[in-house]
Amino acid sequence: MPSGGHTWTVPAITLLLLLGLVASAVIMSTVTRRHVQLDDGTVWVTSLKNQKAARFNVKNKEADAGISSSAPRFDIAQHNGDTILTETNRASTIKASTVSTGVKTDIKANTTTVVGGDTVALINEKTGNVWTGLSENLDSVTPTTSDPKMKLGEGGRIVVTHDGKIYGYRPSDGMVLRLDNPSSAKARTLESLTDGKQQTVESFTVIGSTPVIATGKTVIFKGGRVDVDTTGTLTLQEPPTDDVQSDWVAAASPRGLALIPLKSNAKANFIANGGQGESGTTGIVQGLRVLGLEPEGQQLHSRLLPHGYQRQAANPRIRQCHFRIGVPHQPSPCGAQRHG
Repeated sequence: MPSGGHTWTVPAITLLLLLGLVASAVIMSTVTRRHVQLDDGTVWVTSLKNQKAARFNVKNKEADAGISSSAPRFDIAQHNGDTILTETNRASTIKASTVSTGVKTDIKANTTTVVGGDTVALINEKTGNVWTGLSENLDSVTPTTSDPKMKLGEGGRIVVTHDGKIYGYRPSDGMVLRLDNPSSAKARTLESLTDGKQQTVESFTVIGSTPVIATGKTVIFKGGRVDVDTTGTLTLQEPPTDDVQSDWVAAASPRGLALIPLKSNAKANFIANGGQGESGTTGIVQGLRVLGLEPEGQQLHSRLLPHGYQRQAANPRIRQCHFRIGVPHQPSPCGAQRHG
């Protein structure tokens, strides 16, 4: 007859083995998630010369993955874990686990991809027509065969906010339109930023729920118009990646960065970049993220990317940055365009 100790030996060993398997599964799951996430401090950069895009780890200062393109021109759009490669006649998702292309959709030439939240928006730069959908279901967005969700006309601009709303600017009357989600049947007409007058713009963004446009050296929003004392045209930041920023906007020029309160009778706080002009001091990038920047005037610190690469979208904040601008204790992983 077996003793009490022997009776419980097998069940105890079995229980320990099961606990070990559960712990191993949790550990493996955690490790896997950490390895496949694309919003872990990395940023995609492209080299048209080499026809490659590389995922650059800012912390380690090196590329940890890459993908090739046969197109003469291509672009990368990224928000959190959603990354989309846009080529001349095709847009493709990039799988996080294998860093290879996933689902695809056909597009027409002059099409730009914008992502935010779980939303993807495709705009034809010539016609201003916009198609929308979920980033993970990119193949269900069909610009070549379906009707657009938004018609903005030539010169139309779009942005996608961090919660997936799509805003559009229509130059013919200065009207701002919005799709609350990518499956919305019809865009809502919000307001005209130009009192119904025609106005082409170089840049368009949304801060909180406030649409903002830039034309020449002037920034315009509902109830406000601010002229910036600078040279060249202004490039507005991208919509914020969270709800923290709501009452100011950043705009970059070849001379530096303007921080503008979104209120009537506002004046720009301008941070000069210290350069002698655009050449060698200004890098045009897609999706520069501004970290720790406040209207009172924290300046930017810029770092160079690998030779031959230009920075693309990663948690986008602003589209332009400048060299020779530093802020102590608050570095921002700002990318600058380098041609190889």
